Amino acid sequence: MVMIREYIQENKQEYLAKLLELCRLPVYVGGPEENVAKCVDWIVHELQETGFSVKVHPTGHRPVIYAEKKGSGDKTILFYNHYDVVPVNRADWESDPFEPCLREGRLYGRGTSDHKSSFLARLFAVKCLDKLGEHPVTVKFLLEGDEEANSPDLYGFVNAHRELLRANGCLYPGWRRNEKGMPRINCGSRGNFIVHLICRTADKDLHELNAALVPNALTRVMQAVASLFDADQNVMIKGFYDAVRRSPALEKAAAGIPFDAESFRAMTGCRRLAGGIGPDQAMLRSTLTPVVSCYAVESSSVARDVLPCEATAHLRFYIVPDQDAETLLQALRDHLRENGFSDCEVIADQDRIRPSYTDIEDPFVKAVEESARETYGVQPLVVPISSGTGPKYVFTELLGVPTVSDAGVGDSLSNDHAANESIVVENYYQNIEHIARIMRIMAKQ
Repeated sequence: MVMIREYIQENKQEYLAKLLELCRLPVYVGGPEENVAKCVDWIVHELQETGFSVKVHPTGHRPVIYAEKKGSGDKTILFYNHYDVVPVNRADWESDPFEPCLREGRLYGRGTSDHKSSFLARLFAVKCLDKLGEHPVTVKFLLEGDEEANSPDLYGFVNAHRELLRANGCLYPGWRRNEKGMPRINCGSRGNFIVHLICRTADKDLHELNAALVPNALTRVMQAVASLFDADQNVMIKGFYDAVRRSPALEKAAAGIPFDAESFRAMTGCRRLAGGIGPDQAMLRSTLTPVVSCYAVESSSVARDVLPCEATAHLRFYIVPDQDAETLLQALRDHLRENGFSDCEVIADQDRIRPSYTDIEDPFVKAVEESARETYGVQPLVVPISSGTGPKYVFTELLGVPTVSDAGVGDSLSNDHAANESIVVENYYQNIEHIARIMRIMAKQ
């Protein structure tokens, strides 16, 4: 594999220049749609230059790009990426977010970490192997432009093109190193859905002198939310934890992930861990335990002399395999009724992400793990289920294909979705090698 490493070193200026070009093409939620065509054309050109056959599929929103390049072996790898990014508040940035800037070995710009570098690392890994006369596996790319808008067309597209997308393994966008610089690979993701608890106590807002007789809708909603949790914010809904997937292998994997309590406290300012747990249980809760978070409460009035007639609490359920949203929604309604909150209406958003999981012993996971170990010179951390969410389930459910996030390009300082997003440039070059190794190992399995 030294030849791959040498080839990357010889061509890294080209790889960096291409990343700069792509990050200058802003496609973001609510952004100008004319940018979409420019970005799609750029990606199509680069794929075709690398020998891929490419087709752009229109959707109800932004187009999906599909590309394929045949390999010499009988294995197929599917790369899923997205070309959109989240919007920016330019006032928070130290430099233009869409004019990437290199400072002290870090490249700053929107999309550098999430996830344009991941796409290009995969493309250049294919190009590296091509230049060395290797075509070990058939490679497929699927790129969408609405991932940051909850992928409204992805499920339908994959469902309609199951045969086209068949593969032996799918690489989800690469992950990030932890605060110690350790590479991590991820085998699953939480699901999530949004619930609104609405309480109405009168036909209209009233003068505060009615507070002695008319229940305060805001107080009522706060009481309902409080009934969902114990003092440590564990969820008190009956049966909430019943379907959670647990096994000795999963718990061992979670327990093997280091948690630096001091670094976490310094980074977050958190003085006490939720759940009433100590640091030794932090990763078990972070990876395998579902949670509910109340992210906002509002009322029909905020004036001090007005009694609000309506109030709403907004909740996000972060669920894990094998939990089901509909089952949990019914359990929530039952809980409210049984605890005297029948006057609180439950409305759930239809946009939902289901949890996903790929067996940590799957051969494809082992290929990604082995590649990371050889590329980075250390044993990577294998995270069974991430604390975040994403549409991995589309590939695991519809295609039945193991789906894994590789070690990626970002790190704990990358600031995905925030100001001054960045990567260490050398991590980008290493990820190219990591992806090339995955394809070689996969072909030999």
